[in-house]
Amino acid sequence: MKIIWVMLVLIFSSSCHKSKDENLLNGEWKYVRSFKIYQSFHCYECPGFDYDSAIYHFLLKNNHEFTGRINRIECGGTVHIESEEKGKEVSSGDFHITEFTIYNKPIVTKEDTDFIDLFERVTQYYRIHHADTDVYRFLELYSGEDILLFAQKK
Repeated sequence: MKIIWVMLVLIFSSSCHKSKDENLLNGEWKYVRSFKIYQSFHCYECPGFDYDSAIYHFLLKNNHEFTGRINRIECGGTVHIESEEKGKEVSSGDFHITEFTIYNKPIVTKEDTDFIDLFERVTQYYRIHHADTDVYRFLELYSGEDILLFAQKK
């Protein structure tokens, strides 16, 4: 009987490892910069970053739908988020754009196109809690070898 109890505990604890965090990433996130995963970076407070002037941003609602602006492009869609780790220092998990729609047809720059390409290919997120400041929370979205860094006002 004791062996069955231990087996059930192990099965349920391993199957519950991935969970959905209802409000972990909700809210407006503004793009700070991109960098390669093999670069050393210490730029959470990047010189010249002005939150109110950021031209790329998205608003995540109910951890499923988003709307955003990429320069003059209005966009929206759905995202699948599944948390793998949630702790005091780091929260991380899967982040996949499942639908991406552009609602208007403005003049698009190469930088806009490059950003859209990276954003649509995001597969993971990391929230490094100890990197947060008095003003901002930070979110890293991983797209291949690129990391897109976003900030959110507290």
